[in-house]
Formats: sequence, C-alpha cells, structure tokens
Amino acid sequence: MLFAQVSDGEGAVGVLGLVVFIILGVAFYFIPTIVAFVKGVPNKMSVAILNFFLGWTFIGWVVALAMAFRDRPAPQQVVVYNQPPTAQAPPAAPPPLQSTTETQPDEGTP
Repeated sequence: MLFAQVSDGEGAVGVLGLVVFIILGVAFYFIPTIVAFVKGVPNKMSVAILNFFLGWTFIGWVVALAMAFRDRPAPQQVVVYNQPPTAQAPPAAPPPLQSTTETQPDEGTP
C-alpha cells in the first residue's frame, strides 16, 4: 500500500501537499487548453494536442497559449438587397434574312 507507512500527522500533510502540488502543476500545464475551451476558439483541439505533446518545452507551451488567446474571426454578414425587376425593353427584331439567290437583270429590258 502506498499510504501504509504514513502513521503520524506530519506525513499525511506531506502527502496531501504533494497531491495538491501535482494537481496545481497539471492545471498550470494545461492552462492553454483550458483557455482555448473556455474562449471557444475554432482551433481548440489543435491547442490541446500541441499543449499535450509539446507543452513540456517552454516554446510549445507559449505557442499553445498564444493560439488559445487568438481572437475568433468575426462572422461575416452578407446583405442582399432585393430590387424589383426593372421594365425590360421589348426583344429586338430579328435580323433581316439574306437572300441566297442572286437576281439576274432581265434581258428584254433596254
């Protein structure tokens, strides 16, 4: 048993202090992930993965924290103005047909 050797009051405080220290350490380690989920940033899973695997390096932890504090992009609002249809001009007349036969002058005319 892990706690079998603890018999006096001082040992219990030491174990309790160690447990509290470990809990606070883990909470501090995952601050970027906690912030990302609370803020609802779009890349919160990327922050969590980066924090989990590279958080032990100070640079990975800082990068994850910076990603967690990034602002959410503002939703884009598209405004569509419906205009009544305008009066359309009548359709254009079809182009004149071109004759394919050539006219021959009459031979009997002077």
